[in-house]
Amino acid sequence: MNDRDTPVVSLIPVISESVDQVILSDKALFALNIVIINAGEGIWCFRDELGKVFRESCT
Repeated sequence: MNDRDTPVVSLIPVISESVDQVILSDKALFALNIVIINAGEGIWCFRDELGKVFRESCT
């Protein structure tokens, strides 16, 4: 699977010393056109890839 360019989205990061993972809100996921397929396994896709492509979260 080739990577792809996506539109630039402006988000405001919040940094917490107690969290060592990225947390994205529902509004951020919508703006990024991301659909979560399996949150526990880190499987996701872009909205226009739904049912065609499954991506894995970075480690």
